[in-house]
Amino acid sequence: MIELKEGDSFMNGLLLLGLSALILVVAYLFYGRYLVKTWGIDPKATTPAVAKEDGTDFVPTNKWSVFAHQFSSIAGAGPVTGPVMAMMFGWLPAFLWVIVGGVFFGAVQDFGALYASVKTEGKSMGQIIEKYIEGEPQVAEVPVLPDQTNPSLIKGERTEDKTITEGTITYDIRFTATAPKSGEFIRLIINVEAQNNFYPGYPLLKRSIYYCSRMISAQYGTVFSSAQYDKIRKVYSIWICMNPPKSRENTITQYYIAEKSLVGHVTEKVENYDLMSAVMICLGKPDSENYHGVLKLLNVLLSSETTPKEKERILHDDFDIAMTQNLKREVSLMCNLSQGIVESTTERNTLDSIRNLMETLNLTTEEAMVALKIPEAERPKYFAMLKEL
Repeated sequence: MIELKEGDSFMNGLLLLGLSALILVVAYLFYGRYLVKTWGIDPKATTPAVAKEDGTDFVPTNKWSVFAHQFSSIAGAGPVTGPVMAMMFGWLPAFLWVIVGGVFFGAVQDFGALYASVKTEGKSMGQIIEKYIEGEPQVAEVPVLPDQTNPSLIKGERTEDKTITEGTITYDIRFTATAPKSGEFIRLIINVEAQNNFYPGYPLLKRSIYYCSRMISAQYGTVFSSAQYDKIRKVYSIWICMNPPKSRENTITQYYIAEKSLVGHVTEKVENYDLMSAVMICLGKPDSENYHGVLKLLNVLLSSETTPKEKERILHDDFDIAMTQNLKREVSLMCNLSQGIVESTTERNTLDSIRNLMETLNLTTEEAMVALKIPEAERPKYFAMLKEL
């Protein structure tokens, strides 16, 4: 057995430190230049700090000051938590976390965020996101069902998609987003639904596929006309399920159209058939191994029980999100929005249950409400909602 002396450990530490520095320098010189070339960055381009200099928000700064600011950010408590946790498993995981993660994930993310800001006149990531979401998200305003005769939409009412004979059902949230792709922009129509009841009497996935189909067909007369099918935008129907069965808790599943050659081999452009995507996001309890990332974030934001102050604390401590006054207002708004979605979803589920009992057991409206134990004070509301269908 070889016994390491104290001096040997010190030398090994220096060797590891030197190797790390060498890898980072090589990555900076070669991988960094590769990214610059791939992204088409012009080092001589005028930055927003120069073009919009005002002495307050836009101020040309020495590169070493910018470096120091970036270094202080990456060396903060949030980013170093990962390497500290990795050290519990030995020096190799920590080494790989810092070197591999730093080069291919952390550095690229920060570099991409800074470059995106420079390309968008110094906007923050939040402002960039707002730029690529067109208009205000429509909450419980957009009808789903079409007329049986499939009439054209009324000009100027791009959100309307009513039915005369089948009533009106609305999306929870729908908005149009623009995503950059290959130097051009592709437009996406995204529908987000919150669902408390995972088994409302039919498979939710089929309903999601139906919503995708409606969002595609509803583009006729607004996005394209006649035979301009090449202008059809891709649609997403994203379902956030609050109370899924245990087997589905803390899972995210995507369903989409895929190509499969039956005879011979043909390859079609993906954008010509990949036009709809249904995503089922099933939230769950904190004791699951998948309770992290976007699942934890959605659980926190959409919780109707967690107070705004508690949400702010979790976002700051667990997600390293700086809670500005503007963001605090948005968190408070999200609390109201989540409560509204939950209430709207509960009413819609109750209405579906009433209709199911009326159709399957041939009950009257009053009998169905009695069977569901709906309080008498709430029954007039559901009578009115049924009359509108």
